[in-house]
Amino acid sequence: MSLDMEDFTLGMIMEQAKAAQLKKEANAEKLPALFDKALNALVAACEKLEVITAERDQLETQLKELEAIVHPDDKSKYLGFTVSQMLYHLSKDCKEVELTAKGESDWCLHVLSAQCGEFEMQGGLMFILGQASKPFLKQWMEERLEAKSKMDNILAIVKSAKDGE
Repeated sequence: MSLDMEDFTLGMIMEQAKAAQLKKEANAEKLPALFDKALNALVAACEKLEVITAERDQLETQLKELEAIVHPDDKSKYLGFTVSQMLYHLSKDCKEVELTAKGESDWCLHVLSAQCGEFEMQGGLMFILGQASKPFLKQWMEERLEAKSKMDNILAIVKSAKDGE
């Protein structure tokens, strides 16, 4: 029966290294010094690899969340932005944002900003959000392009690191 390294998981390798280390500690006088150093290095490397793997998984999760913001799947857009993106930007750039449902398809939006003053409108959700967003669109598009550029750079780094594994 032939075993390849691919047949072993990181956990199995760590378990074997730790078991060997425990055996080494019980029979320390019988083991050569070189094996002792190599075994300690292997255990340390496995522990570091486990930490790095956890960090990589966490970064991948964060990248997916950022990518969802930069490249949303929602096809329903007005002036290039989804409802959630317009509400996010308005709430970020304005002192006050209040959205109230006035029926099945009628909404009332009240916005107060230092840049544009007070805005209030009633009507369809996408339309009133689009009207309230117009003064900010240039700034938002610049922010989006900058975020997309940063995201593309990060994704390229991650992809090249992943390809190098």
